[in-house]
Amino acid sequence: MKIQTERRDNVHIVTLEEKRLDSRIAAEFKNHLLEMINKEQKLKILIDLKAVDFIDSSGLGAIVSTLKNIAKKGELKIANPQTQVKDMFELTRLNLVFNIYDDLEAGLNNFKQ
Repeated sequence: MKIQTERRDNVHIVTLEEKRLDSRIAAEFKNHLLEMINKEQKLKILIDLKAVDFIDSSGLGAIVSTLKNIAKKGELKIANPQTQVKDMFELTRLNLVFNIYDDLEAGLNNFKQ
């Protein structure tokens, strides 16, 4: 699994550089995010899904699990979902649970300072 992580203005940008977020990599992706959460007291994560063109229930579950684990310690937002991925968030109504932004800058600008 290819993940790039960078920090910008106290926000950890996690870019998944895979075309699919499915059962093949969902557990590893979730574990990577949970390790980040466990290392810091206050954490802001922006998941950049620009490369992902497919997400299944396992991938969605990994992101939901991350949201549950970060709830008391910080914030989690999503940026750059491709149309198919955005449609899955809407189909499952998770778009009502997550803050989803069409681009990285909009996501970064919407974190609490």
